[in-house]
Amino acid sequence: MTDLLKKITKHQLYLGLLLLAFSLNSCSDDDDGLLEDDNFTGTITAMDQIVSGDIIMVQNVTVTQDSWLAAVHSDEISSDNFIAGPLFIDEGVHTDLSLLLHDDANLEPNGDEIVLKLYAEDDDGIFGEWDIDDEPITDDDDLLVTQTITVIMEGSFSSFDEDNDGMLDENEVPNTYQNNFDVWDVDDDGFLTADEFYTTTFYITDADDDDFIDEDEWLIGYDSMYSAYIDDDFAAYDVDGDGFIEETEWFDTFADSQWFEIYDVDDDSLVAYTEWDEGLFNDWDLDDDDFIDEDEFINYIDYVTFW
Repeated sequence: MTDLLKKITKHQLYLGLLLLAFSLNSCSDDDDGLLEDDNFTGTITAMDQIVSGDIIMVQNVTVTQDSWLAAVHSDEISSDNFIAGPLFIDEGVHTDLSLLLHDDANLEPNGDEIVLKLYAEDDDGIFGEWDIDDEPITDDDDLLVTQTITVIMEGSFSSFDEDNDGMLDENEVPNTYQNNFDVWDVDDDGFLTADEFYTTTFYITDADDDDFIDEDEWLIGYDSMYSAYIDDDFAAYDVDGDGFIEETEWFDTFADSQWFEIYDVDDDSLVAYTEWDEGLFNDWDLDDDDFIDEDEFINYIDYVTFW
C-alpha cells in the first residue's frame, strides 16, 4: 500500500511539474507577444527647413523594427493621407533621410506645418510594401510618435525674409534674383555702359529667348520693372507693326527715357553692380517705403525667374 501511494504521489508530482512547465511556457509565449507589440518604438528628429525641389530632409530616425516614415498635413495627423512617403527604413539608426514630396502635396509656399510619422512593418503583409496593416508607432502613453516641422518652399517670400520681419530690405532683395552681372558686362570692366544696360534689360525681358519681345513679355516687364520710365504703348514702340519689339526698337524706345541715368547714381555714365541692385530695389519698392512687402515681391518674382 505504501509503495502504491509512493507511485501515485510520484506520478502526481511529475504531472504537476509538467503542467507547471506548460503554464510557464504559455505565459512566456504570451509575454513574448506583448513584448513584440510593445517593442514597436521609434524616434524622429527633423528641423524646420526651406524645401528645395521636392525633398524634405529628416536628420535622424531610430527604429527598433523595420518601419515606414511618412508625412501628412498637420490637420490630418491621424490620417494616412500622405503628402510624402511612405519610405521604408530597416531596423536601426538612420541619418539624413530624403523624404520625397508627392506631386499633390499642396504645401503653402510661405510656411506650412507638416507632421512626420512612423509605421511598423507588419509581418502579415507583403514585406517591403506599405499597407493598411502597418500600424502607426506609439509611445508608452499610447501617443503617436511624430515630429512636426515648418517647411518653406524655396523661392517663396519667407525663404528670403531672413530676419522674419515680414519685409525684404535692401540686403535681402538681391538674393531673390540671379545676378549675371559678369555676363552682362561684355567688356569686363566691372560696369555696364548704356549699351550694355539696355542690351541686358532687353534680353531679360525676352523671356522665351527668341530675340523678340512680344506684347505679353512687354506687359510683364512693364508691370515689374520699367513702368516708371516710359508709357505703356506697345503699338507705338513696335514701329514696323510686326507684333514684336526688336532690339533696335527697344533701344529707340528707351533712348529718351531716364532709366539708365537714374540707375547711374554717381552720374559717371556707368552702372556698377551695387547701382544695379539699388535701381532694381527702387523699381520694385512701389510704395517707396524702403522695403519690399509680400505683395510687391509677388509683383516681380515670376518675372525674374525668367532671368
